Amino acid sequence: MILRPHHLFCMQFFIGKGYNPEFTQNMTRICNTLHEDPDQNIAIIFSSDDLCFRCPNRQTDGTCVSENKVCGFDRRAASLLNLKADQYPFRQLQSRIKLVLNRKNLTQVCGCCEWQKKGVCSIE
Repeated sequence: MILRPHHLFCMQFFIGKGYNPEFTQNMTRICNTLHEDPDQNIAIIFSSDDLCFRCPNRQTDGTCVSENKVCGFDRRAASLLNLKADQYPFRQLQSRIKLVLNRKNLTQVCGCCEWQKKGVCSIE
């Protein structure tokens, strides 16, 4: 499986809502697969990934219509989680997220994300 760094945060708050039914189905499948087998390796990349594949914002060249914004999410997430483009067991990535996930860090990584603004991603 291939994921960009900020999608590790998105997956923590996924509640079955998405950009469209195709995206939501894909996100559900990926989340379920990883939670059923948390020992599988995830390739971290800084470009379009397996979640982007069904996103309506993905352009024909594989970039996002908001490429600069999502690359910023990736940089901040990777810095906070100490990630580089490499392979990691999903279980290890989950542990890293749990160590850093708080309101301040979520705002730092995802502050301008539409899903956080809608209240989907929040820490009480």
